[in-house]
Amino acid sequence: MTSLPESEILINLSTTPHCLGLQVQPSASEERENLKFAFLLNGPLVLSTPLSIHLAHGLAYTVGSALGSIPPSVDTCLTAFVLPNKVQLTAGARAWSKHGHRSLVEAQDDENDSDEAASHRQKGTPGWWGTPSGPVTSINEKASALFWKITNNATGFPTLY
Repeated sequence: MTSLPESEILINLSTTPHCLGLQVQPSASEERENLKFAFLLNGPLVLSTPLSIHLAHGLAYTVGSALGSIPPSVDTCLTAFVLPNKVQLTAGARAWSKHGHRSLVEAQDDENDSDEAASHRQKGTPGWWGTPSGPVTSINEKASALFWKITNNATGFPTLY
């Protein structure tokens, strides 16, 4: 069983989650459609298996899916994200500072590059995450904006109640 509102479950079962870099199980669409039909006929009683609960939360069904686990709420994630360390850098900002470089995109070397293009290539473009810089408060604010960018556009996060 799940504590999600029925309207949210129907939305989750009607939407195919996008899964970057992961292979979705071949039966995922069929499983989602069958569960949606059963849910419309019988209500929340059909949410009795780990897979049905997983799909009801709008999560992708992949080889590595943690079936039987319920994702944390946005509130729980935010509470963990904003915990400050000794220098007041939040846990989320620390993670961004530590791992953000992974999204840097190196520009292609071109014989006709201008000085500006060559300088840009050496630094790399900021990629999806951007590059944390500035005072701690600024990094925390930018990290918070990234948190909301992700959670507002992600599936699998239960609504704040």
